[in-house]
Amino acid sequence: MAAQIDTSDFRIPPEQLRELYEQYRGALHRFFQQRRPGQAEDLVQIVFLEALRSRPHETIAEPLRYLFGVAFNVLHNHYRCAKRESSRYTATDPRELESIPESGGAWSSDDDQGVELMQQAFEEITRLPKACQIAFIRSRRDGWSYQQIAEELKVTPHAVKKYIVKAMAHLRTQLRQTAL
Repeated sequence: MAAQIDTSDFRIPPEQLRELYEQYRGALHRFFQQRRPGQAEDLVQIVFLEALRSRPHETIAEPLRYLFGVAFNVLHNHYRCAKRESSRYTATDPRELESIPESGGAWSSDDDQGVELMQQAFEEITRLPKACQIAFIRSRRDGWSYQQIAEELKVTPHAVKKYIVKAMAHLRTQLRQTAL
C-alpha cells in the first residue's frame, strides 16, 4: 500500500494520505468489523485504493467524512456482489430434484397452442444473428445481466441491449404476422 501511495498523483500529498491511513485505519476497520467481520481488513484496503483512484480535483476538507463516504460505497458494492454471487447458487437436496417436472420452467407450456408458439419463437430466434441469439437467450432464459452477457460476447453492455431489442422487435414482428 505504501508503494502505491508514493507513486500516485493523488491531490493530497502522499505523506498526508499515509497519515490519513494511519489515523483512520482503526476507525474504518471497526466500521467494517461490525458489518463484514471476515473481510474487514480487505475492505479497509479497498477504501484507500479507491481513494487513490478517485483523484479528487480539490483538496479534501473533511478527510474522515470523505473516507467514510468511500467506505459506505465499498460496503454497498460488497453487499451487492455478495448477493449476486449467492443468488447464482442454491443448495438443494438431490432428492428434491426428482419432484421437478422435466418440462417445467418459464420456457414450457402444457397446451398445444403454447407448444406451437414456443417452437415458432425458437425458429425465429435461430434466424437472428448469432450475437442476438446469445444475448436474447442468456437474458430471457438464463437470467443473465447485460454485463455478464457483454463479457461473454466481448462487447459493451449497451451493445447487448441493442441485440436484445433487435431480437424482441424481430420476434414481435414475425409472431404478429403469423397470428393474423
